[in-house]
Amino acid sequence: IPLICLFPLWFRFNQCLRRYTDTGQRWPNLANAFKYALSQTVTLFGAFHPLYRMKNDTEESINLFQTFWMGLFILSSLYSFFWDVYMDWGR
Repeated sequence: IPLICLFPLWFRFNQCLRRYTDTGQRWPNLANAFKYALSQTVTLFGAFHPLYRMKNDTEESINLFQTFWMGLFILSSLYSFFWDVYMDWGR
């Protein structure tokens, strides 16, 4: 199921890149594409987390993976929140 969640993110990411190639404007198109790239990364890490746990059963490696994933999750959530509030709703 998490991999299915990637499709809308992938389409929006490609739309942002397409707008950049059509207009040549880095701002806001590439910054918006970065938002979707971060969300895709968080989704992929979340999807493959159970597989990583099966492969590496050491507590230290699992904690490192979990910490990295949680950091990405928080960064992505904050970036998306501020982007939506200031760029999408603030205009």
